[in-house]
Amino acid sequence: IVSKKLFEIKNRICGLIKLNKTTNSYNKNPIERLGFLFSQINEFICYYLCGMIDYMVVGLGLAGTAFCETLRRNNKSFVVFNDKSQTSSRVAGGLYNPIILKRFTLSWKADEQLAVAVDFYKQLEQFLNIQFDEKLSVLRKFASIEEQNLWFEAADKKSLKPYLDTRLVSNNNSELKVPFEFGKVLETGKLDTKVLFDGYIKWLQQEKKIYLETFDYNELKILPNSVSYKGVKAKNIVFA
Repeated sequence: IVSKKLFEIKNRICGLIKLNKTTNSYNKNPIERLGFLFSQINEFICYYLCGMIDYMVVGLGLAGTAFCETLRRNNKSFVVFNDKSQTSSRVAGGLYNPIILKRFTLSWKADEQLAVAVDFYKQLEQFLNIQFDEKLSVLRKFASIEEQNLWFEAADKKSLKPYLDTRLVSNNNSELKVPFEFGKVLETGKLDTKVLFDGYIKWLQQEKKIYLETFDYNELKILPNSVSYKGVKAKNIVFA
């Protein structure tokens, strides 16, 4: 493990030197290069001689999972403390929908969030070799012809056009009364949160990055530049 970390540090240093040479700044920034070298030496000392990691994460719901995965993709070291007390994310419907269906308006920053979320979960599916993102249609039942007209008006707007289908959907369920048909929302889906969490916890266990126990706040020690908990030392702690 130590050899692997040294190899990573060596690659980072060589990468910086290569970048500086490419940009004609190799001989102009000796202080910057020296600072980078010391930061890597400090990382090695903290992680392997002092046993310190970058982040201690408490909780593994949707927020905790997304945060840990972001840490992994950015080569940050971390461990997770999680018990079975957080059930809201696990039993969540997992539905994502860019439209507020009461007034046919766009959700807050829907374009930005949807673009990030879809790509994020697609990469996570590939990494874990599982499938938990199901493309699922969302239908809006119309109560009147007036609501149909409001739907079509909204669909003409530039911001809403990618998400509102102008083709009405007929009712095929005999148990429902839908005299004015449905409007179909596009770019919607559903996360199977159970499959997601089970898959991510399995990977964390394989990597020895998770403690399946209740976090005892009385055991947490806040130090000037780090935190310590039951022998685990970290530069930062995040309650997710």
